[in-house]
Amino acid sequence: GINAEYMGMGNACSSTKNVSNPRKVKAAAPAPTRKDEDTTAEKLEDPRLPAENRQSLKIGEYFLSDEIDPHSGKTQKFSSKIKQFSSKPKKLQTPKSIITRTDSELFFLDTKLASKASISEYLKSGPPQRYRWGIWKAAMYPDRFFRKGLYETLLSIDHPKLESEIRKDINRTYPEFSYFTDEGNPSIGQDQLFRVLKALGLVFPEVGYVQGMNFIIGFFLMLSGGSEIEVFWFYISIAIDANFQMVGHFGPNFPMVNFFVSVFHYFFKKKMPDLHKVFQDENVPDPLWILKWLMTNFLYIFPLPSALRVWDYVLSDCSFAAVRVALTILKIFKPALINKDIAGIQELFNKLREKDMVNIEIVLKDAREMEISKKDIAQATQNYLASPTYTIPPPFKPLIESFLTFGKKDKVRDTKLQEYLTSFIITEEQINQLKEKHGVSEVPIEPEPDQPDFKEEDFFFSIAEEEPEKNEVNALETNRASQMPKNDQPT
Repeated sequence: GINAEYMGMGNACSSTKNVSNPRKVKAAAPAPTRKDEDTTAEKLEDPRLPAENRQSLKIGEYFLSDEIDPHSGKTQKFSSKIKQFSSKPKKLQTPKSIITRTDSELFFLDTKLASKASISEYLKSGPPQRYRWGIWKAAMYPDRFFRKGLYETLLSIDHPKLESEIRKDINRTYPEFSYFTDEGNPSIGQDQLFRVLKALGLVFPEVGYVQGMNFIIGFFLMLSGGSEIEVFWFYISIAIDANFQMVGHFGPNFPMVNFFVSVFHYFFKKKMPDLHKVFQDENVPDPLWILKWLMTNFLYIFPLPSALRVWDYVLSDCSFAAVRVALTILKIFKPALINKDIAGIQELFNKLREKDMVNIEIVLKDAREMEISKKDIAQATQNYLASPTYTIPPPFKPLIESFLTFGKKDKVRDTKLQEYLTSFIITEEQINQLKEKHGVSEVPIEPEPDQPDFKEEDFFFSIAEEEPEKNEVNALETNRASQMPKNDQPT
């Protein structure tokens, strides 16, 4: 993500970028080439599906291309810069092999151009679709966590229970898109989705696979043009980046989602106490609305073109950006909500799925102006930690405690927090244990028959009370407790 101070968004997301900001990482040496040879983007391996597949399946640069309004002004200027950049010979400055060597990515990873201000500006205004995935990766810089061969190793491990859980959701994921339904059974998209979810279900032993991840990963696959390896590492970068910590979204008891819901209610009550009282009096349950919104950054509730713009905003800022968007929606629709009962509230929220119900650019403009202070975040965090309502699994408690000092500059603390987040990734020892227990196979896994229709309500009303099943990684909690970073209480 990008430091919010560069975007005039207030100071709520400026705490940890000194540690993980890719633009502060020293540029790697150019990739080795023969003497006097220029290495251009066209000569490099592209992990996406072939162009003809991307076009026919409407993914990658063709994803939502018929529904996204073309932007003018700054984005046209950006496209012009990309064209100028692509016409010149260039040498690579990217250190590892997971980056798509597209002109847009090379443009942003060039040491002179990869500034916080430039990437923030293009995410803010909405980049052209053909460049969006490259800009997202330039913003998150997944190469910083890359371990060569890890993705392939995880795919080789047999894990029948995990695979069975994932298969249940494959046919339920974006069935309206041909990428997930056409060309065979399973389709190209289903096959890729299964592999990425399996690898992610293993890479974070204390999380595993949880329903809801499939929508995020399916969304990333369509945007990336079917680049499995990039989606895998991009999700990891969001999961363990200190400003996002999405590893906690799908942990046991959903600790990070519940945290952001709690923070949202703190600001909801503070900024709109009369509407907050209406929701309390009507007993509007969180799983009916706000939990859906924040779990996947509005993929469940907005049309995908609008959700895409929300993700632009969140990646330019931090996870609190989604809280701002939620508050802005309530502010905009407050006159319509203030006199409604629970049925009327739900009816209005259901209409947010309609194409023209929300002007997403107005929502994002107002959200960027929504003030959320560091002091209030610390107080909301303290309230959450003290609440008897939530059970926070020990490995995830330090992540939430880190927001007690959110926004305060402390390089030592921030470095320890980033190291702790990175330690959620599976170790070589754990990989060997999985291999010994489950075995290794290179045989493709056949899909199960179609599953019954999936009802979102069944999922969202159950997760707030769901108890995690004991599994083979629970023994890690004792060792992890000794690694937990300590955070000072706010003064």
